[in-house]
Amino acid sequence: MYKKKLSSFINLVENSTVYMISQQRKAAPFQIKVLKKSGKMGFEVEPRVMPIDTFFAFEVFNYVLDELIKSPTKSLKRGDGLKSPIGGLGMEIDTIEAMIAVKFYKKRRGQFVDRRISVIANILVESGTCFHGRGILKLANLNSGINPIRIVNPSNTPKNPLITNVYDLPEYLIENKSKIVDAPDQFINLISKKYSKEIYLDFDVIKEFHKRFPNLKQYPIQRKQVSDLFKNK
Repeated sequence: MYKKKLSSFINLVENSTVYMISQQRKAAPFQIKVLKKSGKMGFEVEPRVMPIDTFFAFEVFNYVLDELIKSPTKSLKRGDGLKSPIGGLGMEIDTIEAMIAVKFYKKRRGQFVDRRISVIANILVESGTCFHGRGILKLANLNSGINPIRIVNPSNTPKNPLITNVYDLPEYLIENKSKIVDAPDQFINLISKKYSKEIYLDFDVIKEFHKRFPNLKQYPIQRKQVSDLFKNK
């Protein structure tokens, strides 16, 4: 199922004049194209994102999918080759970056590698076979029929939860479970630093802000603090 979806994506890229891959953290997208190199088919990416080796054989992506399918959690740690050698902290031998380096690039434990995980992960996410987690790459649930890349609009249709005989959950929550679980802590800048000036402290509402959030000058307000404030109203 996953290989078939990847194959469909390859055909889409091959038949496109220009195909751009989105990146995380608002990084600029990069272009890919399909070509044959040294007898292997694969993706060619811009030197801007991978100046050392711009070619990624299709067998690399199929290998990652195989390893994700075998994983009990259907996910694997990405690995950080910028900070540690293979086998080091954050670059353990079972991370995607380390496994690819050993299998396809003849690297050994203790060696540093060229960082390839970002390109590989972003292409797999774009293909619809995977999605990003916090420090990990996860398989998409192709059986659900949802788009794994972005949160879908709620359909207001109840669906039985994964554990039956408890209560029904909205389909929206079930479909976006992973995004909710892996969501980073949110900070809310409810008040600008300039309102800490004495001239604004004459206003009761500004006084109330500083009274309820005494560390406002140093730290942004967390979502939990706002929730607790309303709970204690």
